Amino acid sequence: ASYKTEGNKQVQRTIEVFQSKDCDIVMFDSVFHNIQSIIKVTKTTTDLKSGEIRQTEQSLIANFKADAQEFGKMILQHWRVETYHYHLDTLMKEDSHIVYVDPFSIAILRSFALNLYQLFFNDHGGEKIIVDGRQTKKPLTMARTKRYFQNSDQFTSELFEPS
Repeated sequence: ASYKTEGNKQVQRTIEVFQSKDCDIVMFDSVFHNIQSIIKVTKTTTDLKSGEIRQTEQSLIANFKADAQEFGKMILQHWRVETYHYHLDTLMKEDSHIVYVDPFSIAILRSFALNLYQLFFNDHGGEKIIVDGRQTKKPLTMARTKRYFQNSDQFTSELFEPS
C-alpha cells in the first residue's frame, strides 16, 4: 500500500507474513501464547521535497492467521486510532487536563471539536485559506486549523450553516 501523508511524504508499506502451514501453532512461549503469525512490515518513506528516503522494519506477532493484505488493513486501522489519539493530545491537550467533574462529557466535547476541525481539514487540507479576511501564508494542516479557528464564531457558524 502506498499513500501520501499530510507532511508531503510518500509512504509505502510492504508486509510479509510467516506462518506454519502444517499446524495451528507456529511458536509457543510461556509469555506469548499460541503465536500463529509473525509479520514483518517494511515502511519506506520518501520526502517529496528533498527526495530523502527512509526505511524502517517492524516485526509483529499475532495469535491468528491472516494474509498480508488483511494484516495491512488491520495495521492501518490501528494507526488511524493512534493518529486520532495523537490529535486529541497535541491539538486538544487531552493528557494535560485533569477533569474531576463529568470527565466522560468533556471527552465527548473534545472529540466533537476535533471532528469539526477534521471535517474542515478534509475539505481544505493543503490549501491556503482566508482567515479574518486575509489569505494564510502556509497551507492548512490540522494544527493550523485549530490555531486559526479555536476562537472563531465564523468557523463554527459556517460548519453548522446548511449548504
